[in-house]
Amino acid sequence: MSSLLLVRHGQASFGGNRYDELSERGKRQASATGIWMRERGTRFDRILSGPRRRQTETAELILDARGSESLPGTDVLSSLDEFGEGEEILGVAEANSGLSLMGDTHVAREEVFRLYSEAYLAWFRGEGELAGRAAFSEFRKNVLDWFWSHTGQRGASGQKTLAVTSAGVISVIVCEVLGFSDERWPDFIGVLENASVTEVLYSGGRVGLRYFNSTGHLSPELLSGM
Repeated sequence: MSSLLLVRHGQASFGGNRYDELSERGKRQASATGIWMRERGTRFDRILSGPRRRQTETAELILDARGSESLPGTDVLSSLDEFGEGEEILGVAEANSGLSLMGDTHVAREEVFRLYSEAYLAWFRGEGELAGRAAFSEFRKNVLDWFWSHTGQRGASGQKTLAVTSAGVISVIVCEVLGFSDERWPDFIGVLENASVTEVLYSGGRVGLRYFNSTGHLSPELLSGM
């Protein structure tokens, strides 16, 4: 069996003027993930990352924490990109609500997150748009075209791949592996933790979920969902 280890990026700067930056907690989460992998003796034949800074930096910090062992370089793939940026989604939420939600806002964090969720769920249902971004159906297709190409490669028995990506991508893959309809996608994206680990096993065209959203490698003070 081959293994695809999907890691969600560390905590980004949600609500700030630029979402696509790891917070200090996010950096510590990424390093803790790398230490955990080193202690387990986990080795990878291929390392992949989405193109966003929070994704590539998480991958870099994971590899740095593993020490000086020889590792393959990281391949950056657009297929592992998220469906939209935090400030793009918050911009839609601001337009819908008439409230200022980014930077120094007086709106409670819980309310910001509720309005943020409403905005991306409207995009998911086809009831709203994210300017310059694909619809959910196209986003899903792009992710799954890569996933089935990767897991269907010949001569890859026993291969171990690390892919650092985002919650939307991981949720698409988990729904596909479990045979769930698109309607279940929000159920998964809503619970994925920062720096969580999800493992998919595959062989001969068959795929299976070994575990989902694991955060046992993080200490309690490092846990975060957004």
